[in-house]
Amino acid sequence: MKRLTLGLISLSLATAQLFAAQSGVPVKLTTKSNGKEIPGFLQGVEKGKLIFQKPGKDKNIPLPQNKISKLTFLSKSKERPLINQELLNTYFSKGEYSSLITEFDVVFAPYWDYMAIENNLQQPFLKLVDSYLHKKSFDKVKRAGEILIKSSNKDLLLKGQIYIAMAELSNVDTNGVVLPASVKIVQKIQENIPAVAGELYLQACIDRAKGNQKAAFSNLCTIIVAHGNDMRWMPDAELLCAYLYLDSHLTNSAIGVAKQVKSIYGGSNVAVDADLILKEIAVAQVEAKKEKIRADKASKASKAALEKRVRNIAPTKRPKEKTKTSVTKTKPSKVVGQEAKKN
Repeated sequence: MKRLTLGLISLSLATAQLFAAQSGVPVKLTTKSNGKEIPGFLQGVEKGKLIFQKPGKDKNIPLPQNKISKLTFLSKSKERPLINQELLNTYFSKGEYSSLITEFDVVFAPYWDYMAIENNLQQPFLKLVDSYLHKKSFDKVKRAGEILIKSSNKDLLLKGQIYIAMAELSNVDTNGVVLPASVKIVQKIQENIPAVAGELYLQACIDRAKGNQKAAFSNLCTIIVAHGNDMRWMPDAELLCAYLYLDSHLTNSAIGVAKQVKSIYGGSNVAVDADLILKEIAVAQVEAKKEKIRADKASKASKAALEKRVRNIAPTKRPKEKTKTSVTKTKPSKVVGQEAKKN
């Protein structure tokens, strides 16, 4: 019995060492046909098929993605988890997107190609992509979208379409207006959105990218009035209203809508974004106040300097006026006059 136990321990250690040494992404596949779980290593994706190796084997086995119901990614070390989900969720809930990207960009690199299939890292991955979207890393957003649109899951498919649309709308000309070719791509996506509210939302995004805020507001108002119960699109529509008010320099209106979104949809990603809008406005207002104070001080200093220059140019004492010598006209004496008369 003791020998058997030692043998099992040795086999387990050998398997663990082999597992740690083999290349590829450690995974447990769940098949659609019978729900069987198969451990192994993913080597990549080729022509819509997963390239799979069994533990201890170097033979590549192509598996159609549509035959796999789920992937469970495994850590090569039991002591180390796949990702620190608590830290990721904390960053995301606080809107600290730059920190999230810095921490998890490299961590997710091996898993990108497999995200079209349901897996245990899918939701954290979507938070990473949303962070890319916020930080305007549109190349990565588009790449994620192109992977997700291959999913058989309708929600993931829709998510992928939206990612591609947002990335395309970032393609603008020198005047900041979206390129016509990108508009056509987004309109094609728009046709495949299953909900009317979704079509209107994308149209509002197109209008905004074209610089037509009035049309964008009109489409968003239609969503709010006619499709207020569609909670897939309502929060995004209201949040976009806040951004449009900012675009239009209507700060007070933007603050009002952002506060409303934060209150109604508390705990959601749109509430986090609404809070970020409020914080950005607050920072901008503080900076504007500081700038005004600096400008006022500069103006006073400039005025004082000008007055000093004027004082330096003007003479301190007025020069004395020269006294004019008066010429006294002498009247002819009476004697002279009398003499002339006598002559």
